[in-house]
Amino acid sequence: MTHETINKPTRQHGGHPVVRLIRPKQWIKNLIVLLPVFFGGALLQPEPMTSGLITALSFSFAASSIYCLNDLIDVEDDRRHPVKCARPIASGQVSVRKAWGLMGLMFVLAMAVLLLLPENRWETGGVIVFYWLLNIAYCMRLKQYAIIDVCIVAFGFVLRLLAGGLASGIFLSKWIVLMTFLLMLFLLCQETRRRGEDERDGRGTTKEHHPL
Repeated sequence: MTHETINKPTRQHGGHPVVRLIRPKQWIKNLIVLLPVFFGGALLQPEPMTSGLITALSFSFAASSIYCLNDLIDVEDDRRHPVKCARPIASGQVSVRKAWGLMGLMFVLAMAVLLLLPENRWETGGVIVFYWLLNIAYCMRLKQYAIIDVCIVAFGFVLRLLAGGLASGIFLSKWIVLMTFLLMLFLLCQETRRRGEDERDGRGTTKEHHPL
């Protein structure tokens, strides 16, 4: 790699490079694990609510681990991109070695917080480990295939529901789980279509993959 292939990073806001790398703004999507508590009418019950929040935090750490991996895999492409070259790893603000360490730390934290669960911590942890491994495969290869891409991301929300139900002891009907998958699949397909139209109209610069 030569210096001529690297674009000058544009200034990005959002705080410390490590914070931008782990993307805490994306954590809000993990609150979907509280849906079993909501539909079970237990939002005001401390134990199910606490278990749901612990699970959401675990998912957030696991997702941050995957964000680190994603940027590590894409680092060379990001360095040649006019906008993505400002990402923490691509711009050199976070070293590759530090990013690998941060990826491992986020996963350890994801597992550690589950020790706070009063019950079903192993079952809940198993779902989150499966989510983590699935998204490693997503980052390394599967995100390149359009249909598989959106199906995996939509299935990630189903896994959040399952983990939330296991942690809180409140399980949703298969119809709610199925409708959640189909709704997310529809929304993701619409987003993919919009991005394609933006690229054709010259408003997009490159293919973006769905947030996990």
